[in-house]
Amino acid sequence: MINKTVLGIRTHKWDANVSRAFEELSAYFSPEDIYVICDELAGQSLMLPQGINKISLSREFVENSGLKSSYKGLDQEDWYNPAKHKPGWLCGDYFYYAFQQAVDADFYWLFEADVYLTPSMRKVFFERLDSLKSDALLSYFAPANESWYWKPKMEYFEDKVYKTYFPFSRLSAKAVACCLAERRRISQRFREEKLDDVYYPNDESLVATTLAKYGLDVVDLRACFEADVFQHFSIKSTVFTSIDDELDKECHIIHPYIGDKNS
Repeated sequence: MINKTVLGIRTHKWDANVSRAFEELSAYFSPEDIYVICDELAGQSLMLPQGINKISLSREFVENSGLKSSYKGLDQEDWYNPAKHKPGWLCGDYFYYAFQQAVDADFYWLFEADVYLTPSMRKVFFERLDSLKSDALLSYFAPANESWYWKPKMEYFEDKVYKTYFPFSRLSAKAVACCLAERRRISQRFREEKLDDVYYPNDESLVATTLAKYGLDVVDLRACFEADVFQHFSIKSTVFTSIDDELDKECHIIHPYIGDKNS
């Protein structure tokens, strides 16, 4: 039996970075199996180039799915970053739910456009991972430590909290369904208990904790590649605006890459 795998690019706008990601990933996925999943929670409609598959993450979809659709932001320390006050930023797992509703598949990749696979890495990446049938392929999957910002928020709902990092991941249809069930449960508690938004879990804590809770098979992607592949994969604040030729010739997963400032 051949399993169907599709790939989604998560975004709130069509720009050069999304276009680049689509073009590069099209070399390894048929364009008919690539979808641009657009954050349209604010009611706007994003225009994409002709021929590109579009899926809308809309407020209507979120509310009809029984999920919390509003988010007032993080603690005062993050007031300066408007993007962090939006549910589309906080809940990347919402894109998986819209993806699964629109497309019937066995496995779903979800990429952010600021993930850059060097040319040699793209071939190795998908060839090495396509044969894996695990419920989840994640990066930096592990029990959450006490210093992790999102732990106390998820800890409000679960005793054992796990973490991951969410620029790219792959979930099985079963894993997506399990995460959706947990999001619905937590959203219902918010409605019933009138909880403060500060306790609403982010994507990384919700997905990782749910997969562990349900006992699903999770593979940490770092175990699938040589150690230096993730050498330029930032989980903090480093932003890559350019990539030199020597680095581009090697096998690396670079994040976040926002493109050459001069291009």
